[in-house]
Amino acid sequence: MDSSNARFDYIWKKIQGISLDTDDVRSGVIAESRRTGFLGNISIGSPPVPQLLVMDTGSSLSWTQCRPCTHCFLQALPIFNPPKSSTYRLVPCDSPNCNRQVAGIICRAPHCGFELGYGDGTTVSGFVSTEKTTFGTSDEGITSVPNLVFGCETNVVNNPGALGGQTSGLLGLGAEVISMANQLGSQFSYCFGSIWEPRYIHNQLIFGEGAKREGITTFLDIIGSFYYIRLDSISVGEKMLDISPQVFELYEDGTRGVIIDSGTTLTYLPKAAFDPLKDEVLSLMNGIVQLIGTQHSSPCFKGLIDRDLVGFPVVTFNFANGVDLALDVKSFFYMAVPNAFCMAMAPTTAANLTIIEHSICFDRKLCVKIVFFIF
Repeated sequence: MDSSNARFDYIWKKIQGISLDTDDVRSGVIAESRRTGFLGNISIGSPPVPQLLVMDTGSSLSWTQCRPCTHCFLQALPIFNPPKSSTYRLVPCDSPNCNRQVAGIICRAPHCGFELGYGDGTTVSGFVSTEKTTFGTSDEGITSVPNLVFGCETNVVNNPGALGGQTSGLLGLGAEVISMANQLGSQFSYCFGSIWEPRYIHNQLIFGEGAKREGITTFLDIIGSFYYIRLDSISVGEKMLDISPQVFELYEDGTRGVIIDSGTTLTYLPKAAFDPLKDEVLSLMNGIVQLIGTQHSSPCFKGLIDRDLVGFPVVTFNFANGVDLALDVKSFFYMAVPNAFCMAMAPTTAANLTIIEHSICFDRKLCVKIVFFIF
């Protein structure tokens, strides 16, 4: 099975004209200055043009803004200009790269196009293209991969401000074949520090065989573009919270369940899980720090994490196969303002879906999928 899968990967990449001369393909990662997400640092084109793209495991097509742009958001870096690149190519509608089974891919004859909508109401559209893409390596060198598929976005509608600033576009790490993660190999890993530490030096995104299988493993299910993992329970210190395992159960119709989403900066829990966790935190905080309000419906307290939460118990997410993800105070809380901190969790009623943001390694090659938690 392993050799067959490896052979399929090899043939598919040969058909697409993709040849990885190294398994050391990675991207530097920074936290967006407005704390809206994590940005992967790559370059596209010949000569290469730097891009800062929001990393999103919930989306598959990577895209960046391109000239000419009908309606574009303001970005710090120069907008990519396709005619100035010698390796830029539009994808025709009859190309295998114009896979209309992938959400948002359409034909704008004679060229392949895309139109994607996001949860905040933003809609982006443009053309599907191929381009030489340049990445970093572990020894601070660079490596380039030809003919990677990406979207050249030329129109944005109803952008409430989530896009812009440092951001040039989106880096799709979803499970569909067109994602950057799939084009570069069968596995990838990302490691984030804190969204509140934009220049944390150990942030990184690694593609292909360079994504080392270290740490403890649990099972991963892939449905559509999303990665689902099996969460059993949540504990605070030695106390297991009274949450029914059914709260986290993935239904056969694809609703509920627990997904990993690098595009979020908070962990979202169904109210049936969030409320017991919040109540336990409030009980532990009583008499230690002052409750001053809420942000994203999560409690906020007056004080400093480093000073006031010494000895606060570890919050643990207990996954299938005996995997525990331990969140210390800097992972479970964040400084909202210089003298106040909040829980980095929020409640959701959207199909009772749980969304987790953390440092993860994915392997999609095997039929039994495994996710690796990196510590």
